[in-house]
Amino acid sequence: MFNFFLLCALSVLVFGVAHKGSFLTLTLAALLYVTIATGLGLLISTFMKSQIAAIFGTAILR
Repeated sequence: MFNFFLLCALSVLVFGVAHKGSFLTLTLAALLYVTIATGLGLLISTFMKSQIAAIFGTAILR
């Protein structure tokens, strides 16, 4: 989440991109994405025996 806030700050301060819409909604969507991605990674790592198998497993799901 730190990277998300840093990217938002840099986009406004350095590049001058104006954010439209609710910042709270954007933050909640980013938090939901991080939670789902972490959960999916944990689920895959539970069933795979090796790191290589986990990498191929995530490639198949995408």
